[in-house]
Amino acid sequence: MDIFNTLFSELSAWHWCILGIVLLVIEASSAVGFFLGPGLASLLLWIVLLIQPDLHWHYQLTIFAVLSIAISFAYWKFFRRFNKYTTAPTLNHKLAQFIGRVVTLSEPIRNGQGYVRIGDTRWAARSQQSSFELNDTVKIIGVEDDHLLIEAEDTQ
Repeated sequence: MDIFNTLFSELSAWHWCILGIVLLVIEASSAVGFFLGPGLASLLLWIVLLIQPDLHWHYQLTIFAVLSIAISFAYWKFFRRFNKYTTAPTLNHKLAQFIGRVVTLSEPIRNGQGYVRIGDTRWAARSQQSSFELNDTVKIIGVEDDHLLIEAEDTQ
């Protein structure tokens, strides 16, 4: 226990300031939100120690731990709802971007399985209908696994 007293009794406000800056720099370079709570907690503890410089190291570590958890939880709670909503929900889901598109088949579809050509790429496709012929027009209605779901295009 004497080693802890020796090591931690020298903690000052500037140690917390440097730790906070280092953690926030790591956070800025990683952008995962993991180091944000401890980094801000360190800076808040730095401000506390500028006001109350003779705070015992036990209290410093306790305040740091409580603030780290509280700030991390608040960050998670506040920003969690922002991650649910987006203006481009299919941005990273290439197949979902094709939903609603009407295409002409460049090869027949047999037994509900086949391929659809979109641009210069051939995509696997499935259908409830058993088959489509060459040059049939189909509409992409969904995505299942790595397959486009297609149905006959209504000509109405």
